[in-house]
Amino acid sequence: MKKQLRKQFSSLGWALLLYMLLMNLCVIVSCITELIGAAAQHGMQGRISRDTLLSLLSDILYGSGTGYLISCVAGLLLLRIWKGRDFCRHTLWKKGRPMTFSAFFSLFTLFMSCQFVFTLLATFQEAILNLFGFSAISALENATSNADTFSMFLYAGLAAPVCEEILFRGLVLRTLEPWGKRFAVILSAFLFGIFHGNIVQTPYAFMAGIILGYAALEFNIFWAMVLHMFNNLVFSDMLNRILPEGLCDFIPIFLMILFAVMGILSLILNRKKIRAYVRQNPVNNRYVSWFFSSSGVIVLILFMLYSIAQSIIRI
Repeated sequence: MKKQLRKQFSSLGWALLLYMLLMNLCVIVSCITELIGAAAQHGMQGRISRDTLLSLLSDILYGSGTGYLISCVAGLLLLRIWKGRDFCRHTLWKKGRPMTFSAFFSLFTLFMSCQFVFTLLATFQEAILNLFGFSAISALENATSNADTFSMFLYAGLAAPVCEEILFRGLVLRTLEPWGKRFAVILSAFLFGIFHGNIVQTPYAFMAGIILGYAALEFNIFWAMVLHMFNNLVFSDMLNRILPEGLCDFIPIFLMILFAVMGILSLILNRKKIRAYVRQNPVNNRYVSWFFSSSGVIVLILFMLYSIAQSIIRI
């Protein structure tokens, strides 16, 4: 059993690594293609300078979402080939309890309160790093910046929430589910967090992943997609676009505090249900040790830790 489980856990690590490499490959090919096209247009107007070329590359690399969109499609096709039709049609969309308004409201406030915790953690992390002559401010800017192009808007607001939910609350969560609900929720959230490869985003993604995992497991993955999409599309992007310039800073902060208060109240009101759920779904420590000692998970963690370290710069 130990060998079988390690092999199963390891396959998740290798699958996530493969998707990461596929995404990077798609982004690189897309950037090169777009750069050639942009350089050709500038070349028609005269000789293109090195600085102009670097500027074009930077704009495409950080602004274009085409490569990411392609990687989402490719990743989902590979998942369909690997896991088969039954998994993609039935296991992935497995239904639990029917969603109620009170349950959704509690999940929504808890999920959105992670934004407030994210802000506090990011501020604390930056203060600690500054003490040792380092900074993660560029990582924070990358994590909180709005989409500058339509392709990035489509990816960040629509494609990423759907693709990431299918990957982490579909493939990962459902693969881990037979070995315990809480085990599946926590470890799928861990992989979701570390997969972001950003010292600022990783803790936030872990917290959000727990709530998204619970929503997918107990209700349906559709609700996890709804929560994820609301955060990316509405709160993190469209809100800043539709607000008047003078309110762009005030309203999001006010909403974060409001969600945090409601999230705390939700935890207090549901504390007995939460305790009961924890008691009814114990975590087997042997499974945890086998998970973290599987080769695919080890390589994935080391790779993503390196990526996280790259998000820290010396000042």
